[in-house]
Amino acid sequence: MYDFMIGKTPLSIKAEFQYYDKHYQQVKTHHWEPLLQIDTNIFDIDCSVIAEYSYEKIKDIGKNPLWLGAEISKEIFENTMMRLFVGKEKGGKVCRNGICKYRNQFEGLRLELITTF
Repeated sequence: MYDFMIGKTPLSIKAEFQYYDKHYQQVKTHHWEPLLQIDTNIFDIDCSVIAEYSYEKIKDIGKNPLWLGAEISKEIFENTMMRLFVGKEKGGKVCRNGICKYRNQFEGLRLELITTF
């Protein structure tokens, strides 16, 4: 992860390369999951773009689906935030714009209104 400023605009770049090793009874499997995520804040709107992939062997690259998505979030009132996501999410623990949540696999457009009181 690398955080820096471009002028007065903060930019965060996160790159991960995860390796998963699983055992099912007598069968052992493994796969890799590279991830690239860029977060920034422009005009008090948090923006995040994420790309994630999964493959077992180098020859499988390009054959599996790519999870690509973008999210913007804006505080619209003191205790209320609106978030708009478009794209595909793999599911599991997802961290964007400073908030981590466990999500189900998703594809499409999602609009959330989050209010605390």
